[in-house]
This record gives sequence, C-alpha cells and structure tokens, in this order.
Amino acid sequence: MPLRAQEEKDKVILHGPADASVTVHLHGCTITSWIADERERLFLSEDAVLDGSKSIRGGIPLVFPIFGTVQGNPLPQHGFARSSTWKWCGVDKGTNDARFDLTNDQVPEDFSRLWQKKFHLTCHITLGAKELTTRLVIRNTDTTRFEFQTLFHTYFSVTDIAKVAVLGLKDFEFTDKVVKGAKSKETRERITIDQEVDRVYESVNTSRLYLEGPGIEIYRANLPDVVLWNPWKENKILRPNEYKEMMCVEYFAGCSYISSHTTNRHPSLARYLEKGLALRNQAMHKAIDKKEREDLLALQTSARSHSQMRLRNGLLQSAFGDTDLRLFWPDNINNNALVTTSQTVTARKPVYPPAFPSIRLKSYSPDLSPSHILVSESMVIAGRVAAMYSKSRKLPVPYRGQISMFDHIREHYHPSAQDSAVATVQTALASRDPTSGLISPIEYEAATSYMPPANISTSPLSQFSMGIPDGYVKVTSPLRRYLDLLAHIQIKSVLLGGRNSFYPTIPSKDVETIIV
Repeated sequence: MPLRAQEEKDKVILHGPADASVTVHLHGCTITSWIADERERLFLSEDAVLDGSKSIRGGIPLVFPIFGTVQGNPLPQHGFARSSTWKWCGVDKGTNDARFDLTNDQVPEDFSRLWQKKFHLTCHITLGAKELTTRLVIRNTDTTRFEFQTLFHTYFSVTDIAKVAVLGLKDFEFTDKVVKGAKSKETRERITIDQEVDRVYESVNTSRLYLEGPGIEIYRANLPDVVLWNPWKENKILRPNEYKEMMCVEYFAGCSYISSHTTNRHPSLARYLEKGLALRNQAMHKAIDKKEREDLLALQTSARSHSQMRLRNGLLQSAFGDTDLRLFWPDNINNNALVTTSQTVTARKPVYPPAFPSIRLKSYSPDLSPSHILVSESMVIAGRVAAMYSKSRKLPVPYRGQISMFDHIREHYHPSAQDSAVATVQTALASRDPTSGLISPIEYEAATSYMPPANISTSPLSQFSMGIPDGYVKVTSPLRRYLDLLAHIQIKSVLLGGRNSFYPTIPSKDVETIIV
C-alpha cells in the first residue's frame, strides 16, 4: 500500500496499511506518534513542547552530531539535529519512503557557528502495518572529513515499567553512567528496571533486541552500540510517575566517533555537483537572440521539473567521468617552441624532436553539462509522450519496462541474501544527490548488480530505474534502432487516419512477433 502523507503547518502525518500512522514534527524531524494495531507505541511527555522553541521530550528525537555532552565540544547536549527545522521532501514512490532533509544551511546560526561543517542529512521513514523503519543517511559535503555520533533516541510507551524487560544484551560490556561511568558486564538474560538506568552497551554484535511488555522487536544496521535509559522517580526530567510509562531502548553510534569522508565520487562528478554546473544557466552563443534564449530556458525548466518527478519516483542513475588526453608537439621541429593547440606533424624523413611533448590530461563529465541534460531529458520526455499517445489510442508499440529491483530480489534471491541486497539498493537510493539524482559510480555499480533486465511488451510497463511508472517507448533514434522506427510507423499510421495505404497500423500479434 502506498504511503499517504497528510501535510500540516509544522508536521506531517503518514498513513500506512491497516490504519497504521506516524506523526513527524518538522522541528527536529521528531516522530511524536506511532500507532500500530490501534495502540500508541511511543511515549510523549505531557510537558513536551511542540511549538519549535525547544527539543521535544519523547517520541523519537534525532541525535547528531554528538551524543550527550562532549568535553571540549561547545555544542549543546545531543547536538542540533533535534533542535533544527527539517525540510519535508515527500514520499519517494520508488521506495515508498517518506523523506526529510537537513543541511548545514538550515541549522540555526547559534549552532552552526559552533560546528562549521558542511553536511546533508536525510531521514527516511517507512511504515508497515506493524513495522516502523527509520534510516538516517549522513553525507559529508565538506572538503574535509569530520567525526560525529548519532542515534534515534526512542522513547517506547509501556503500561507499567515493573512489567518490562529487555532481552538480548547478556554478556555484553556496558558503561554505567549512574555509577560515574563504571564498567561492567551484563549477566542477566532479562534486564528488568527497578531503579534509574543509564547504560551504554558497547559493540553489541546482535542485530535484534526484544522489549518484553509492549512486545516490540528492535532491529538495527550500522549502529554498533545500545543505550538503555529510564530516569526513574528521583530524576525531575519528567512529570511524577511518567517514568513508569516509558523505556528508552536504542541502537546508536556513540561509544566512539565515526569518521565521515567526503563523498566517494569521480572527481569531475564531484566538481559538477559541488559547484552546481549541472544547473547553471551558462552564457549562450551570441547568435541566439532574446526570444530563442527565453525558449531554451523554458525548455530547461521543463526538463528539470521532469527530472525531479522521476527522482521522486525512484530514478537511479550515475555519471561516469571521461578523460581527455592530448599531446602538444613542438611547433617547429628545429626549435623548442611549443604550440598551444593540438596539431598533427607529418614527417617525410626521420625526425628527432628536440623536446618532450607537452601533455594535458583533463577529466570531465560531458553528460552533466546543462546542454546535455536538456537534450537527454527531452529525449526521455519524448519517450513518455509517445507512450501516453499510444496508450490513449490502444496502439501496439514496443513499450519498454523494468520491474522493481525490490520485487526482483524477492523473486530471484534466496531469503538469506535478500536483506543485504535490499539494504544495498536502499542505500543507493538514499544517497542520491537531491538536485540531480546522481549517485557515485561505486554505489551505482553495487546497486545495479541487483537490477533486473529490461522487458519489452505491447502493453505499457513501469520502468523502475528510470523513475517512470506509466509507460515508456524509445522513439528518438529511428535511423539506428529498428524498434524506434516501428514505433514511428505505428504513430504515423494513426496521424494519417488510415488514409495512406503505405502506413497501415500493424496488428498487435505482428508487433509481438517483431519484438521477439
């Protein structure tokens, strides 16, 4: 079932299958409610402030870039992610994830001046009938590496803390903050709560914990540590007796800092994305008049809008840089002068250049230039228009499609390999540049190993990796692709209204024979 979003002034309510729902406040991207099986699963203090003036007490606040307070670090407790206003980006139809973004430009100045790093956070929320999945993708857009700590600070709702136990942490070492950071080893299979608890379990190599009482299973990926927390009645953080109604159990990365390197992109790809060259309205040739310029810019705007639509629908693409290598030989074979442009030297007798050639090696991504993007996206638009036209007239043409990579994994991979395969694809989709939709070649190659082959049919198909759900027909190269020519002939037969015997509409069964 597609995730449905109900947008309000300062929050988004997500509706999933079986009446499940999640409420996300843009302040801190904090989940304040998760309803599954007609029960509220998260605790929210009655004193929680929801007007954006301070971080929200309860729900699932996001912690970044520090956990707690760090000596020598001026940032406030748990960092600034939970105190910043995030951007609502909508539901990605390709993954059925709700997406929220936070960049360094959105962080309040009081915080950003204390942590002058460039970053891009994306929180993905997926809602099932009985499952809630939250993923945080952290991208370093700075020129240097930085270190960070992060976790989902999850307050689970319980009916009575005396009937709660945490399972899955036996034999793991922990730091007890209640006892001034004392180190110990967990000996209990069932960890019950009868006093203040504030523990950090380090390097927990199990991917599952169980919260007995509310009956909640907690799974993790790429978060090595675990926090257990309940302030108990001596701590005045919550209202009296609220400690009986909550329990924090959370996987996180906080016992040691995680180093984040700049995005692993081809140099020319990084240059285009960081400087925005793929979007820049560059100077046009002097022969282009004002009206032509306006037309080109209008086309470019339409192309960008169409590309963003495909991005929302799951577009997956990369750009592989190219290299230009040129040798510049001496201008005059008898002296050491070097030319500044490439040339060909023809020798009618043995020649011994008096100097080495000048070598120029230049990396670039021609397919990221504004002109190339305009042309390539216009070709995709042409394919969609041809598909829509043919579909509206029940015209048999060679539609091209591709099933979802997730469906392909479920149908063709062993159950033991499905989780890692799905995670690889989700990571690639989550790491897409929000403007161009591009991902690094490394992530692209990892994801495309799970990409299903393309299909051709006389009925409209969805095209997963192109982000096209309603049909696509290749029509832009009839001189070199026979199926493009076939589509042209079919469309032309309709445009001529059957008046030209040279262009009869080819029956569907004959088109299927040609396709095969």
